This record gives sequence, C-alpha cells and structure tokens, in this order.
Amino acid sequence: DVVNGVLDFRHQSIGLVRERWVFITLWIFLFNLIQFLLLFACIRAIGIDGITLTEAFAAFAFARLLETIPITPSGVGFVEVGAASALISFGGPENASTAAVFLFRGFVYLLEIPVGAIAWVVWASMRRWRRPVGSFTPSVQQ
Repeated sequence: DVVNGVLDFRHQSIGLVRERWVFITLWIFLFNLIQFLLLFACIRAIGIDGITLTEAFAAFAFARLLETIPITPSGVGFVEVGAASALISFGGPENASTAAVFLFRGFVYLLEIPVGAIAWVVWASMRRWRRPVGSFTPSVQQ
C-alpha cells in the first residue's frame, strides 16, 4: 500500500533527523564549503586575481540561489550566466570569469555523473550490508 509506505518513510525520516540532525547539518555545511573553495580555486586557476574571497562567496551564493529555480535540471545554463555575471560585476574579466564558472560547473556537475555511476555499481554489487524489506525497526514509535 502506497499510503502506508509513505507514512513508514515519514516516520523513519523523522527518527533519522531527530537522532542525527547535527551530523547532517555539519555535512551539508562542509559540502557547501568544499564547493565554494573549489569555485575559488577555479577562479585563481584561471588567473583571476582581482576577485576577493568575499566576492567569490557572493557569486557562489547567488549561483546556489539560482539552482533552486526549477527551470532546468540543476539550473543548467542560467546558473552559469548568473555566476559569471556576478564575477564580472565584481571586476573579473568577462572571458576568464566565464571560463572559471564553466570549470567549476564541470567539476561539480559533469564529474558527479561518472562518480555516481561508479558508486551505484559498488552499491548494487555489495549485498552483504543490505537488510531484507521489513527487517528495519523504526526508532520513532508509530
């Protein structure tokens, strides 16, 4: 039954979040920090020295905001335009700013696909850590 499945998932999710919210929050923060530092490294690798750490963070935050607008998957296209425009508005050269954003998006978007495929193959082939359906006992009482 779909309704019971959804309710079971909800109860399990509530238990997970209640027990591990600090851990989840920390990993989300670290994930975004690493992505921001990657953008800044791409900016420097392209040779843009006039963009400060704060300006790069503003461009990163603007790009993350644009990703939430569901026009295209992951905001492909207009996120790059927005991030490059932000860097250009902070004084970055047009071509170099665009190249830095494309390099960054190549790392965070294109490289995730093969890495995710490899992770899926590993997960699909490793059956010893899986439990049979129905063997999980939720930590939150229903």
